[in-house]
Amino acid sequence: MAATAKEKPVQPDANALPRMLEPILVDRASAAQALSMGESTFSREVAAGRAPKPRLITKGRVGWLWCELMAHARALPVADLLPPPNTGNRKGKGKGRKAANDEGPQFPA
Repeated sequence: MAATAKEKPVQPDANALPRMLEPILVDRASAAQALSMGESTFSREVAAGRAPKPRLITKGRVGWLWCELMAHARALPVADLLPPPNTGNRKGKGKGRKAANDEGPQFPA
């Protein structure tokens, strides 16, 4: 076997961006999604002071600091009970509504 020269360890490029760069500011839809709620619910929470306030990015454009959203989520109380499995399924069949393929109960002939 031939002797090989000792290889130098590869140094990371100081100017390279990390693979997963955490956002600094996010829009309303992304902020609501990050907190697992709809945009209208998120807007109500912000207006009531129960969610972080937006930051002014430019004239007429706002965003939410990602770190504040994460801190807000971490500060939420721990739930004692999980919600029932059908919670939040408003698009499903409701009382008195029939799906297009629902012919009613099927009885044996």
